[in-house]
Amino acid sequence: MNYINMRRYFVLIIVSIIFQFNCLGQTNKVPRIKAYLNNSTIDSFNKLDTNTFKLDFCLNDSVKLDIDENTLPNNFNIDDYKIEWKISGVGFKQGKTIVFKPKISGGFNIKARIIVIDPDNQNGPYKYLDSAYCKVRISSLPKYYAFNNVPDTLCMDKSFAIPFTKKDGTTITDPIQLNKQSFNIGGLDKIETPLSDGNGTDYSSEIYIDDYGMQSIITKPQDITQVCISMEHSFLGDLEMMLTCPTGQSIILFNSFKGDGGLIPGGFDGKDISLGNDLEIDNGPQGSPQWQYCFSSNIANFGTLGDENLVQNYVLNSVNNSAMNPNGIYLPEQSMKNLIGCPVKGKWNITVRDNSNGDDGYIFNWGIMFNAESFPFLEAYQNKIVEQNWLPTKAITETDTNFIITPKVLGGNAYTYRIKTDFGCIYDTIIKIGTKLCLSVPNIMVIGSKVGNDKFYVNSGDVKQFNLGIYNRWGNLIFKSSDIHEAWDGKNKHGKYEEEGTYFYVVDLIFNNGTEEKRNGYFFLKH
Repeated sequence: MNYINMRRYFVLIIVSIIFQFNCLGQTNKVPRIKAYLNNSTIDSFNKLDTNTFKLDFCLNDSVKLDIDENTLPNNFNIDDYKIEWKISGVGFKQGKTIVFKPKISGGFNIKARIIVIDPDNQNGPYKYLDSAYCKVRISSLPKYYAFNNVPDTLCMDKSFAIPFTKKDGTTITDPIQLNKQSFNIGGLDKIETPLSDGNGTDYSSEIYIDDYGMQSIITKPQDITQVCISMEHSFLGDLEMMLTCPTGQSIILFNSFKGDGGLIPGGFDGKDISLGNDLEIDNGPQGSPQWQYCFSSNIANFGTLGDENLVQNYVLNSVNNSAMNPNGIYLPEQSMKNLIGCPVKGKWNITVRDNSNGDDGYIFNWGIMFNAESFPFLEAYQNKIVEQNWLPTKAITETDTNFIITPKVLGGNAYTYRIKTDFGCIYDTIIKIGTKLCLSVPNIMVIGSKVGNDKFYVNSGDVKQFNLGIYNRWGNLIFKSSDIHEAWDGKNKHGKYEEEGTYFYVVDLIFNNGTEEKRNGYFFLKH
């Protein structure tokens, strides 16, 4: 073997060693997620397809996720690692197995970070293996535009057509629609930040958003849905909080400190009102359950923290101290419009200044939820309807342009329309229509009409007994019938048409439920 070939041979051996062993000295494998849908024992991901770990299911479904231990390094003990899961648009979960049941439709990127635990130091520092990834897509919910104008009540045996038209009269080409879906952006990250006793001390908590390209830019306040912080602190009046984007642009979320030397001038003086479920045990355990405070410029249902403090929008925490109400979304003190131009991707930072050394606090996690509809170039998908029909009933007929309902039962009637999407999801909508006994009598009759009302016809359903009498202007009886299905054609007993003019009718009937109705009135006969 010559020198050049020997060198290539040894380089090949070195490269092979690099690719076969990781930093733990074990065989390098790519971690893989397993998914079990709705308590199934069968992995929903195709093990042979290592590039597309994508799961499609319905909004009411749930999926159990864990790591395929066969894809972890050789001789790896199950007790030697833990897993941190990040679900886009949702937040952070921890556990070797988690159950994900989405509350909203859309797409979710899921990242599992595998952390190796040192048996001699359970609290860290940790080593990290490669992360595992998968995608979950939830089928769109249908919108039933065709059923917007359905009446609450119909007459017995009276047909009603549900047209494929909107309220403005325009035609609906697709009466049952599925909206285009986008992948959810952002969510909470597990960034634990102790806020120890401090007099004018700044605490910083960073998250790095890396799921989307640099072309995702904030162009309007609505692009940021909300910023949420899960935290506690004994005295709101000590704190100031600011959000900073990757370009360094910042907004004030709140400024409760009114004294000198603060980070931000001004302040509303929150005094000794707590934030979160604080137990007032300095350097001790944090309050549980954790409380979350959210801020938004476009979906807030509370004012600023200062506004709500002024009206004493408080709740009691675990030690019966008054704390700011977490059951709403607050306005930030400065609008999200000050973040226009910020990229989604990059480091986002929460800065908290604690202006007193009389207490401490804790940030458990925080994050930013972005409006996926603001970034149409991001990954999206469109569901399709593969089946649609009324559930079987004698009261329903279908045509190419209408659904025709004819109530057959007196009282309440329910009609179910079912669709199935390409994800296998079945959605039902139920149309409820009350049925009443109606008596319909025309006020005009046109002999020879081509568009209806060419005969005098009393319209009613569910009738047990019926009597009709028609009289001319002199009070002479010219037609009578005890059959509700029999109509007067305008002729007298001699077979000749009566003359044009006003006629009088008397209707006396009994419905099958025993209700009796009498009606009389005039109608006009026209030739």
